[in-house]
Amino acid sequence: KRKSKPQFKKPFLRYDVRTITFKEGYCSLSTSFGRIKTKIIPYDYLNQHKDWTLTNTPTLIKRNKDFYLCLHFKKTVVLKEPSILIGVDLGIKNISVTSDNKFFSGGYLTYKSNHFFRLRKALQAKGTLSRKNSHMLLVGSGPLTATASARF
Repeated sequence: KRKSKPQFKKPFLRYDVRTITFKEGYCSLSTSFGRIKTKIIPYDYLNQHKDWTLTNTPTLIKRNKDFYLCLHFKKTVVLKEPSILIGVDLGIKNISVTSDNKFFSGGYLTYKSNHFFRLRKALQAKGTLSRKNSHMLLVGSGPLTATASARF
């Protein structure tokens, strides 16, 4: 089989501090043909975050024939001192136990893990093509990714 080139699904371009500048109401983008000044059209969600700081790593995304400038914001948050400290022990029988005596059972996860183990074992034992195709559906499935289903 001949190897193919990678196909990019969504064309995008990530800008940095040198290639994009923001002024009030517009931004200036650097392209291979020179700089382009474009107006920023704000929307309601953007107006909710006016007090946040704009980072200089926006992404230019092309969808159909339109271009979108994805802006990234950051906000400094004051960390509160915790009033209660909780320690968590991750185990096998109980998936987690907190320091204030709360037990979280891992019974359902163990059940699902055993179920997919038995299912993969049965599928690998048979050599028919339909069983191999069904097995390919379950490869990588485990207790946390138990979404694949097949008829037998």
